[in-house]
Amino acid sequence: DFSGLPASLKYGIMDFIAPTPEASALSKAPASSCATPLPSADKVANQSSQTSEKEKMDFSGLPASLKYCIMDFIAPTPEASALSKAPASSCTTPLPSADKVANQSSQTSEKEKMDFSGLPASLKYCIMDFIAPTPEASALSKAPASSCATPLPSEVPDKMANHLSQTLEKPSPTLLWESLQHAGYTHQSGWLSPAVGQAAYQTATELVQTHLTTSFKKAAVGRGPLQRVMPAERGDYILWLSADVPDAFVPILQAATQLMHSFQQISGVVFTRTSAQLAYYPGDGSGYVKHRDVYVEESNAVEEEKRRLTLLYYLNPDWASGDGGELCLYPSSRSLALQSLPSDQPAITQTQSKAREANMVSFQPVLNNMVLFASETEHEVLPVYRTRLAITVWMYGPRHPFPLCHSPHTPSNEAIFVSIASYRDPECYSTIRSLFSKAAAPERIFVGVVHQVKLPEDGVMLESTAIDPTHLREIRLPHSMARGPCYARYLAQQLYDGERYYLQIDSHMRFVTNWDTQLIQWIQSCQAAGHPQPILTTYPPDYAGKEVAERSELVDDVDDLDALPTLLCAKAFATEPQPTDKISHDSDRMLRLTGRTLRTQFSAPVVSRFYAAGFHFSEATVIRDVPYDPKLEYVFFGEEASMMVRLWTHGYDFFAPPKTLVYHLWTRQFRSTFWENATADWPARRRDALQRVRAILHGAQTECGLGSARSLEAYTGFSGVDFRGQSITPLALTGGLPDHQLF
Repeated sequence: DFSGLPASLKYGIMDFIAPTPEASALSKAPASSCATPLPSADKVANQSSQTSEKEKMDFSGLPASLKYCIMDFIAPTPEASALSKAPASSCTTPLPSADKVANQSSQTSEKEKMDFSGLPASLKYCIMDFIAPTPEASALSKAPASSCATPLPSEVPDKMANHLSQTLEKPSPTLLWESLQHAGYTHQSGWLSPAVGQAAYQTATELVQTHLTTSFKKAAVGRGPLQRVMPAERGDYILWLSADVPDAFVPILQAATQLMHSFQQISGVVFTRTSAQLAYYPGDGSGYVKHRDVYVEESNAVEEEKRRLTLLYYLNPDWASGDGGELCLYPSSRSLALQSLPSDQPAITQTQSKAREANMVSFQPVLNNMVLFASETEHEVLPVYRTRLAITVWMYGPRHPFPLCHSPHTPSNEAIFVSIASYRDPECYSTIRSLFSKAAAPERIFVGVVHQVKLPEDGVMLESTAIDPTHLREIRLPHSMARGPCYARYLAQQLYDGERYYLQIDSHMRFVTNWDTQLIQWIQSCQAAGHPQPILTTYPPDYAGKEVAERSELVDDVDDLDALPTLLCAKAFATEPQPTDKISHDSDRMLRLTGRTLRTQFSAPVVSRFYAAGFHFSEATVIRDVPYDPKLEYVFFGEEASMMVRLWTHGYDFFAPPKTLVYHLWTRQFRSTFWENATADWPARRRDALQRVRAILHGAQTECGLGSARSLEAYTGFSGVDFRGQSITPLALTGGLPDHQLF
């Protein structure tokens, strides 16, 4: 809510959300009331058109009442406030009524007026979102970070902070579109509000119970004279959503349409319409074999309206891995070379079929989850063993939204995405500088950092002048919005852009020369030894001397430290110490780990039983398979325990590096911690998060839970740690090695 804020602070906040030179050029003109007649829509449009073509505000498609409401916000006058009550009929996407906008706008005083001219589209839509919130207005585009011409506010008003945090929790249409361009698919958990998902689930269930035999039809395969019902190939019943769409489905279809319009605005790709259906699988073990939503020859018809994007919205609460029904996507099938296979050459067919099935990804059909992919992508629904419901929306257009010849990354692509969560850390910039300066191939390093800072005093921590801006992606948050490392790492993962490898580190690290080449070689050696999903992880040695009193005394170049490597070992189940009396004490006992030094350097990565969140190197498929849970708020101890069982049950194996390539700063004397922001509601929110952690550690299936590749019981036997009984075996205390091999 902008009301009550001076113009300079408004622009400061907007520069904090999406830093740009335009936003930093704060208006110095005094705010005054406008007693002249209301400017025409054309005049306002002309003012807006003075900016570059891609940045200008476009009034087309808005009803007159909303146009005048926006103009009233730019130049408030009594005349402008007398908004027309004409129905909003010409808007291309659903917008709130003029009355609602008028009520919100009228709360802003004369001195609070704002001028849209000169602002980029992302900030214009941010302002509009606060005037009249819509999903489309909330689609803030990524903007490169730049310095602010005046000091930014150290705090953001609560209402805006809440709104910003809600925006950052979900990928914007820009991020979704970029993911589509790169991989041909994207997905989002919790796409709409829980209330929308629950209402749609209830309505869909009622429709199946009352209209299955009358309104639904058994789905068929093929087309034209070859179309036939083949339950062994496709077992769902479908209901087309064309006329008399149930009220509970309307928000879903509107959100899909608004997303389509956002894609069109972002990319310039033309979309013409949508169609939708409700699909019901009875849970009798049937599924839907591999197929495409548009035929190859149709997909290649460039100027003919065809299905271009397929959006799936799932309506299945409490879905478990044993229920089946996963959606399997085959992104490599989009390659033109692999779309049509020669039937007269079996050897080639078999080889290309395997290539086409490479990089398969799968998704559980969980309530309120959305999957979006190019319609020519081959996909299937695995056998379903309980009732399964989904709404499908197809987006049509005359041409491809992105090239068909795209294929996923090949093994020759060795780009590394580095995730860094930083809380008021003066060592963060030195960490990033070390990453690039010590890499054998700095051009393949791409850093995504979440800065949680208190401005202006922490401004030096945002220093990045020596870093190539095309290799640095940033999210900047007020320190008061910090929710702990899990939430920050979740945000950092949203900055991933298709790199092959994933490095997750803390913001106070140092690297030795050629660290990148050596880590990749070790991953490849693990894979060659029969471990397809290895993770290199440990607690690295310290780069600070034991008697360091000033930060200036810290070592910057660690090449000569030559510390022996470490192996993760279980230590104890212990209660987390409470850093402030604002957080109530509870009896949560979490597994503690320790890094024990290996007496000698091994020649190859050492099998590890445990996982460290502050140093993780693997292939980037882990971001898709086991993403961070944003709901683990204010959890510190518990992060690693939950991630290690999730990763291991998803098929990932842990290894300790045989040589020290990375160093860590273990003392906290030079940095603050997020605990300093403790508020009255923290204990309850942290308690809820710890309950989620305990549920995972006890084997419950949750939204961000265990995998199905291996069981939790198997991990207990492998690691020597029983989370339910809170017991640790001697094997776990030594990390699986004989004690004499460790210090």
